[in-house]
Amino acid sequence: MLGRANHVMILAVFLCGILGSGEGKLVVWSPKSLLSSITGGEIRYTIANYGKVPYGKSIAGLLHKANPLDGCQPLDPLVAPTEGSARTLAPFVLVKRGDCDFVTMTRYSEMVGAKLVIVIDNKVENIDDVIMSDDGMGASLGIPTIMISGTDGEKLLTALDSEKKSDRLVSMTVKFELPQTTHVTYYLWTSAATPEGYTFSRRFENFHKLLGDQVTFIPSYVIWFCHSCRLNHFSDASNPNCLGGGRYCSPDPDAEEGPASGRDVVAEDLRQLCIWNVSSDLWWSYMSEFGSRCSEHFPRDCAHRIMEEVGIDTRAVDSCIEKSWNGADPLLGRNDRLRISRRYFRRMKIPFWPAIIINNVTYRGNMEDPEEVFDAICAAFTKPPEICELYYNPQRPEQHLFFVLGIALTILAIFLFLVIVVYKRMVRKELAVQMETQLSTVVSQYKRMKDDRESNSLNE
Repeated sequence: MLGRANHVMILAVFLCGILGSGEGKLVVWSPKSLLSSITGGEIRYTIANYGKVPYGKSIAGLLHKANPLDGCQPLDPLVAPTEGSARTLAPFVLVKRGDCDFVTMTRYSEMVGAKLVIVIDNKVENIDDVIMSDDGMGASLGIPTIMISGTDGEKLLTALDSEKKSDRLVSMTVKFELPQTTHVTYYLWTSAATPEGYTFSRRFENFHKLLGDQVTFIPSYVIWFCHSCRLNHFSDASNPNCLGGGRYCSPDPDAEEGPASGRDVVAEDLRQLCIWNVSSDLWWSYMSEFGSRCSEHFPRDCAHRIMEEVGIDTRAVDSCIEKSWNGADPLLGRNDRLRISRRYFRRMKIPFWPAIIINNVTYRGNMEDPEEVFDAICAAFTKPPEICELYYNPQRPEQHLFFVLGIALTILAIFLFLVIVVYKRMVRKELAVQMETQLSTVVSQYKRMKDDRESNSLNE
């Protein structure tokens, strides 16, 4: 059976319900003609799963219409306002979803100076269900991208196309907020067959350690079930991609072209769950090593070898796995840990994986940079811990370097000044000594000459 602590942690998330979309807001400030058509002056949006998302911050901007509107080709330069307070606002670019991928729209917008991209959906759908995914090139983008509904988008376009110049100045603030708590809980939803999950755990390990006991981290695994097996009451163990008669399944990781199967993936998912249960601190090391050495074919002996190398009690892990089956045959029986993972994967509607869930909200943005995920977690605290101050608000490591260099240069300048002062004093002292010596010599010579004259006068 699962431990009480595990039940409590997972139940806490389940009681929160389906994942939220965060508390971010797009607040329109002007023109008045536009405000009158927007309820409360706020527009709902969803965030793209790439780019740099400034969680915990707001961006005030002036909206520009992209030309071409679909943003699928290089854009015309933005026309900046020449007067008024609008000159101080960041340029936002409005594009309409077209035939190219989202990353392309963002890239072309960033190239003309945009600080944020707003994409108008061209379909009638719930924008929260739209995944603005990375095409593999989004990690280099430094600005956020959001999507709004077609209805709201048309209102913005109408304002930008207005004949009245003042009505074309559409200003707004976009707030990137997360629910804040005194203690942050975050999840990694992944699968043993997902390389990016191993990459994230390897890169984020040190950041997790910095946060310490001020956060709760729970690794969770994507588990499916076989629909046809369900019709047979999970009594058939022939599906090579399932355990438990089809209750717990995963897609074939090598598309039937290699020795690994979905069943191997599920077995490794269960092992990693038990490793976390037995030794959560060493789970990170195991993930890093397993991802680089064993994740292609999931051999059991490789997993055991890594557990021994990083110091995990293999007997305790094997015992955890065995107990989770409650004495049943793994090919046909029920498993407590896998059942809970499968249940919450379905009910929480995890949109993609690997996925980071922070305070019950799906993190959107660049997962490849662990510091950006760290920033988001820090933004979810009511009062960020002290360690966040080193990364989130003030000085980044490179800023510390400039600070140290500045101090060093200042010290060097003071040292050189003191050297020059001391040198000048030494030179002056030496000159004074030389002058005194020369003066004494001249006086002595003069006195001798005077004595000689007096002596000659007496002789005459």
